[in-house]
Amino acid sequence: MIRTKQAIKLARTKLKTRPIRLIALLVTMSVMFAGLVFMANLASGVIGSLKTFGQEGFGGRYLVTARSVTYGTYGDTALVNQLQPKQDQLIAQKKALAKKLGVSYDPSSDTSLYYSSNRNGPTGNGTTQVINSSPLGLAALDAQNKAIPGTSFESFAAQAKQAGATHFYRSSGSGGNNQGAGSVSGNTAVLVDGKEDYSASSSQSQYAPTGVQSIQTLGWAQMNGSLLQPFLLANQTTQVGSDGSIPIVAPYSAAEQVLGLSPLPATATSAQKLQRLIQVRNKIAGKTAQLCYRNYASETLLQKAIQQQADVAANKGKAGYVLPHLQYNLPAAACGATTVKSDTRTAEEKKDDANQQTFDDTFNPTPAADQGVISLRIVGLTPDVEAGGGSILSVTTMLTDALSSNLGYGWFSPAEAFTPGTIAAQAQNGLLADQPMTQQEYYAEFPTLAAANSFTKRANCDTSHVNSIGQNGVYSPNAQLDFCLSQHRALYVYPYGNNAGAIASFQRTVWKILRFVLLAMVVIATIVMVGTFGKVIADSRRETAVFRALGATRLDISQIYLTYTFLVGLLVTALAFVIGSIGVELLNSRLSAGVSVNAVLAYNARDPHMKFNLAGFGVWYLGAIMVLILAVALLSAIIPLFTNMRRNPIRDMRDE
Repeated sequence: MIRTKQAIKLARTKLKTRPIRLIALLVTMSVMFAGLVFMANLASGVIGSLKTFGQEGFGGRYLVTARSVTYGTYGDTALVNQLQPKQDQLIAQKKALAKKLGVSYDPSSDTSLYYSSNRNGPTGNGTTQVINSSPLGLAALDAQNKAIPGTSFESFAAQAKQAGATHFYRSSGSGGNNQGAGSVSGNTAVLVDGKEDYSASSSQSQYAPTGVQSIQTLGWAQMNGSLLQPFLLANQTTQVGSDGSIPIVAPYSAAEQVLGLSPLPATATSAQKLQRLIQVRNKIAGKTAQLCYRNYASETLLQKAIQQQADVAANKGKAGYVLPHLQYNLPAAACGATTVKSDTRTAEEKKDDANQQTFDDTFNPTPAADQGVISLRIVGLTPDVEAGGGSILSVTTMLTDALSSNLGYGWFSPAEAFTPGTIAAQAQNGLLADQPMTQQEYYAEFPTLAAANSFTKRANCDTSHVNSIGQNGVYSPNAQLDFCLSQHRALYVYPYGNNAGAIASFQRTVWKILRFVLLAMVVIATIVMVGTFGKVIADSRRETAVFRALGATRLDISQIYLTYTFLVGLLVTALAFVIGSIGVELLNSRLSAGVSVNAVLAYNARDPHMKFNLAGFGVWYLGAIMVLILAVALLSAIIPLFTNMRRNPIRDMRDE
């Protein structure tokens, strides 16, 4: 019987034979399994860093957010049928008054009605009713949405409380103040260097995803102040300033612009980005940005003045051009009132204008022209929609968007900072509780992740499988709503803020991917190793026959080859660990600094020098890989070994 020590010595001797074949096997297998080691170390590093950063922001808090299912403005036949008698009556009243006052009125172009009929279809013969974005239309739509059972904040809070929630909050949806010039609620514009840009006002702001102008595209939301607390800068509060300034959590690029800093180039190093982040954080707290809000009447007068000046300039010196009889001056100061420059109207013209005003005020009374400057005091920072560049962008997008713990994108102010009747409240279209159903978001806080996930699963209406195109090919705008109502679910519910659930999901995803990769590698590695070890055993038939002739049993011979296989497996494991670890460390050294800067901002980490390491050491992952390699190696040897050990040693010696 061959002892274990002797088997190891003989196996080591065999490692020295056929070195080229051994080296080829080691390189092939180690590189293959190094990919697994790379993925395991990368996953361990990312998950560990996410958990570390997850202690910032909403770390330790388990929140869900919900939106009510609502009717849309398009194709709501039931609401249109309900409103038709009111609209017919209103049109009749308008026509009668228009005839009495001698003013023109065309119902087909009246957007202040409840709804409008638009032509559609290939021939333009069909019509579709659309609820207007007018006070009448929006009020009717909101009343219909509020009538849906289970959509109110109170109903949401009751459901969440029954599921174990302890705190409840809400916010206005992003974009609540983004009304275009001439809309019912007025217009909000950013004052740049204390000046109002009339060209931007006349054409409306262009899309700006970053900087101060992004408040008009990303939106300015009201949110319960307690949700904003974790994202405030040092020594900042959610209280209205003594100067009346509204506290706001703003995008990072807006803070740079307020400080007069140009954005860093895409080629900026991680050290430069970190230095800029520290600079912005230290200097931005308490700095202000100004908005100009004009209500509908003020915005209408401003647009008249802008258009008049453009027409006068375009027709200057042209024969036959007559100046408007009622001319307006542009405001003398930023966000000032539009004043009358000259009034040469005849008595008849004044009467016609007065009649038109009477007509408008009878059916659509609007407040007198009002405008004012809103001062926003930056008290916290949010990440921008786009950050970084190149390879860092893709990593950052994955790690600091889907898995981060932050408020989201946009501008956020505490709801408590708005009071009735102020310019700021007007710019927000009213207080938080007065916002339309479509502009409200609800939040609930649970004591555990399991409770939050359970409520989400039970309360959420999943419409991902609902097709809005019917079997007849006709679009059904309320298909998802109808499905939710049939399921007695009136909310879209999602995890919010805390990334604990996302990390758990990320871990499950990594394991799912690794399982498929492992299966593929086991098959490939087994095929390669079976061929290699089969060749090794076949080449050693004479040697095996000699051992058998000297009295060695089949078990003794098998012990030698299995020991040889085990040693090869250990070498493959060591090389795979070295190659995989070096690979992930190289990736970490290249990307970690850049990802760390973005993660600090996304999580609002208190320490700007926190590191997001992409390299880790997953004991369980690596242990499983080691066991897998050794198991594959031994399995690959057993198959040819079983076949060859049954051969006749005398015949093998004679054949050799």
